[in-house]
Amino acid sequence: MPGEVKVEIQNAISKLKLTDSDIQLLDDAQGEKIYHECVSYFVTSGDRRW
Repeated sequence: MPGEVKVEIQNAISKLKLTDSDIQLLDDAQGEKIYHECVSYFVTSGDRRW
């Protein structure tokens, strides 16, 4: 995940006062795997620009 997005997520976690039991951050490999699985599942057309 690009650094800017990570900062935004960290800011949201802090602002919302989320704890480890509320949210689990994924490492880049896990995040990429889930992203591709979601795209494959939810985007059925050939155009993946959303």
